[in-house]
Amino acid sequence: QMTTKDLFVRNIEADSYRENFLVSAVVSVFLIRIFLEVTNYPQLGGGDFHIAHMLWGGFFMLVALMMLFSFLSQKALFIASILGGIGFGAFIDELGKFVTSDNDYFFQPTIALIYIIFVILFLISRFIPRYREISQREYLVNAIEMIKESAINDFDVEEEKRAVEYLKKCDPANPIVQS
Repeated sequence: QMTTKDLFVRNIEADSYRENFLVSAVVSVFLIRIFLEVTNYPQLGGGDFHIAHMLWGGFFMLVALMMLFSFLSQKALFIASILGGIGFGAFIDELGKFVTSDNDYFFQPTIALIYIIFVILFLISRFIPRYREISQREYLVNAIEMIKESAINDFDVEEEKRAVEYLKKCDPANPIVQS
């Protein structure tokens, strides 16, 4: 019998990835807005044809997802968190076009809506690790993830300490913990 606890095993190390995502998204919006202002809002395409930067956002989010599906290392997670944030920033920057009937990129409340979305994402990112105690199973899975990473990269002293801490919080009768 699979439960939501089985589906959603939390990554104890995920705070930095969520932070990378949010910072990259915010910086992406700022840089896009500055670039567009400095270059007088150029359009890629011609005539009725326009390639919106939302499409580039979708592309970066796709690349981030493909990395997460394809690679197991923490470095891949790190890069995907940044690329996903850049993509989300480029995507959400076009919000004004999608909340107005005339596709108005310059719709004044857009920046406030984007700000609210970022604040909500920040609050959710702070809530995820705290909505319930981390279980012995989650500590075990996270310890195994750290050990797995040691097969990819060198297992430094700090990682070893964290893995041992996690294992100490697991059920000592569990055969995986014992080995």
